[in-house]
Amino acid sequence: MIEIEKYKAGEKRQGIDYKYFMPNLISKDWVWADAKINKLIESTYYELEQLNSYAELVPNIAETVE
Repeated sequence: MIEIEKYKAGEKRQGIDYKYFMPNLISKDWVWADAKINKLIESTYYELEQLNSYAELVPNIAETVE
């Protein structure tokens, strides 16, 4: 399991002539001890649903242009 408070997104690595970012795997179960994160996830989900509702109202201009 991944503890979100201790999670590192990845690391910078040195290539031959450049640096690059190598992300860590995220396909594991996530756990967190801080209950505030639950509230943040709930409010984020709610806001994304609101945004999706507005997106349904916006016409697709690709379909209207001929």
